[in-house]
Amino acid sequence: MSAYLAFNLSRLTWIRFTVWLALGIVIYFGYGYKYSLLNQTNELSSARTQIRPVFKRRP
Repeated sequence: MSAYLAFNLSRLTWIRFTVWLALGIVIYFGYGYKYSLLNQTNELSSARTQIRPVFKRRP
């Protein structure tokens, strides 16, 4: 039923959907790349975000 409704949409609707989908994907991955903890090269910021173990090992 859903496929039937989707295939009967106008061409303009599919173009709008594709443009908005592409824009959303660009924003999503752009934001992720910019604010990724793995992408930080600043020593101060990487020291702040470094993962530390919760439990200390006994000697």
